[in-house]
Amino acid sequence: MKRYITPVALFAVIIVTFVSFYPCLCNGFTLWDDNSFVTENSLIKDLSFRGVARIFSEIQFFNYSPLALLSYAVEYHFVGLGDPFVFHATNLVLHLLNCILVFWFIRLISRNTAVSFITALLFGIHPMHVESVAWISERRDVLYSFFFMSSLIAYFYYLKRGKDAGCYYLSLCLFLLSAFSKTMAATMPAVLLLVDYLMRRKIDRKALLEKAPFLAISCVFCTVIYFAQRISGFMGQGGFDPANNAAVAIYGLGFYLEKLVFPSGLSAFYPYPNGINSAIGGIFLPSLPLLLAVSVAVIISARYTRKAVFGAIFFLAVIFPVIKFIPLGRAIVADRYTYIAYIGLFYVIAEGLCYLSRKGTPYKTAVSVLSAAFICFFSILTWQRCSVWKDDISLWNDALKRYPSTEAYLGRGVAHANAGRIDEAMRDYNKALEIDPYFSDTHTNRGNLYAARAELDKAIEDYSMAIMLSPGAYKPYYNRGVVYNRIGDYGKSIPDFSEAIKLRPDCAEAYLGRGASFGNTGEEEKAILDFNKAILIDPGCREAYRNRIIYYKAKGETAKAAEDMRKLRELENIVSGP
Repeated sequence: MKRYITPVALFAVIIVTFVSFYPCLCNGFTLWDDNSFVTENSLIKDLSFRGVARIFSEIQFFNYSPLALLSYAVEYHFVGLGDPFVFHATNLVLHLLNCILVFWFIRLISRNTAVSFITALLFGIHPMHVESVAWISERRDVLYSFFFMSSLIAYFYYLKRGKDAGCYYLSLCLFLLSAFSKTMAATMPAVLLLVDYLMRRKIDRKALLEKAPFLAISCVFCTVIYFAQRISGFMGQGGFDPANNAAVAIYGLGFYLEKLVFPSGLSAFYPYPNGINSAIGGIFLPSLPLLLAVSVAVIISARYTRKAVFGAIFFLAVIFPVIKFIPLGRAIVADRYTYIAYIGLFYVIAEGLCYLSRKGTPYKTAVSVLSAAFICFFSILTWQRCSVWKDDISLWNDALKRYPSTEAYLGRGVAHANAGRIDEAMRDYNKALEIDPYFSDTHTNRGNLYAARAELDKAIEDYSMAIMLSPGAYKPYYNRGVVYNRIGDYGKSIPDFSEAIKLRPDCAEAYLGRGASFGNTGEEEKAILDFNKAILIDPGCREAYRNRIIYYKAKGETAKAAEDMRKLRELENIVSGP
């Protein structure tokens, strides 16, 4: 009978996790990055060799995660964008596979089915993991974690099989795939050293040299993302001093430890508090006693076991890049950052519960009741959080209820605008600007509303303000170029489109807009070149074909015009369906 315990335990993890996350399968795309990475991303619409090469050679929206984009491209190739179910199902399947890998890895290092069951189940159903699974754009999390955990398992077998070279190179290759999925995988060298420590392997020169290839890969990917974030302007926002940076990190660690046990009041976005420079004496210091207490407990436990040290440092090592020692982005914390990091703490909890259950029947009963209560609590919260991610209005209403912020009002405003509720969108954008009048994205989006209402002077004013606040953003240049083109001021639209192209060379719409402006100024050759470029970037750009047909006919190049008309009919048939 004992031989069935492990598969039954693993099956239970999968079933409970699937049921907890089932509502996410009914969710749609959101306008929070899903449009940028998936629904409006021309890069995923070309699965040819050239298209795949572009996916791996370009940084998208200041992130480098080509394997995640490739997975979107495969889904788009086979099912298109008509139904988001497949995209959500892929995320959920990857999460379930990660539960299996967590169970496997913990079973290897603990040699205890109960410990691996509790760890994998907590990993599977914890509400803090909903963001990584229910948000299509966070495919990066579940995908990099799949390869990350697979690499750890391969490394463990490398150690147990007497330094089997095949397992070592398999671990290295899997790590490379993890890094291609998300740069957070760069913490792998530190985690491998922790596995050495837990397995009581001597950390000598040979052990360190084994990590050198992993470290080299980590450095390459960290360098790429560092410069991408620097260009974006997301890094170092606010210019916080070192003391505040440390305070933010302390607050973040305390937040994640609190939400480990009491994951209520979660949000899609957690803004920095107002008056950040005076916040050290505010929300940050209360986290310090908790961190000190946990640190003392871990240090004391080191006299008896290495398990707590392993789990605690695993958590710290994996989450370290995102605890804001270096200010990055506008959110102070994020649920998704805990996806792999919590595994270390889940492992410590599981070992502790199993230790208590071995101390006698009363302890075993208490542990069983407490564990069942928390499993039900987490599972219900996860079900509810999945429903929150159903659509943009639900998502941002929830965020505004908990943490009113510029980003949440902006997000809801975008949802209203996309649904044609212009007045509601305008109210949200104005509210967002009341909170932070210097957030360029809000000016850009409000400019779009003004343009839709034909208040073009106000639209230009907002776009110009957005450009002044964020000169590295391409959208306000592109949008202002559209307005200038609309009013016939081609002397201003062409430079704006050119600047947008400079900032975002793969923006087919900018080439399309500039081509139209060139055409209106009589520069037909330049117009055709821009339409060519738009089609090269997005082979499905029907508007570029329509415009090019006009100019080919005007030049008497009937054969080229006929070929474009044939291609255009093909594209329109694909869109309309059989």
